[in-house]
Amino acid sequence: MRRKGLKKGFSLVEMLVVLLIFSIVGVIVGRSLAFSLRSSKKSENASVVKENVEYALATMERLLRNAKSIDCQSPSGELRYVDNDDNNKAFVCQREKLSLRLGEVGSPLVDLTSSDVEILNCFSVFEIDYSSCESGGPARWVNITIKASRKDVPQTENVQIEMKTRILLRNY
Repeated sequence: MRRKGLKKGFSLVEMLVVLLIFSIVGVIVGRSLAFSLRSSKKSENASVVKENVEYALATMERLLRNAKSIDCQSPSGELRYVDNDDNNKAFVCQREKLSLRLGEVGSPLVDLTSSDVEILNCFSVFEIDYSSCESGGPARWVNITIKASRKDVPQTENVQIEMKTRILLRNY
């Protein structure tokens, strides 16, 4: 015998409410997971760019501190100097990367940044102490500003890093 009024199971409305609640929770969890993954990629890209820029700055600083002289007439995007062995060298920013030229124009270039990092401000990387140069003395300092980002990365995962340093030069 069946008793009237005794329900077994769930109604259609109850099932739809539960389905709606689980859908909302699923969307929230999915979006937070996607945001977390994007943030992780962005952090990784920032780390790669920062590592490249720090290496380039450290190399330039070490070589310029030991330089005999700096060419005050260096063209934009280039910093020419003479090292302790009287070799002409230059730091060159071209085609979105920083390089060290081991001699006169046309000599081989040694890359200071990897191929997956691009320099965004090639024409304004180097600033020389022109006031000392104009008065006939050697340059006393060089400002280096590098603005870089990762190449071939979606804009949502990319980051721009800008680092500056002032190198005080030896005056012999």
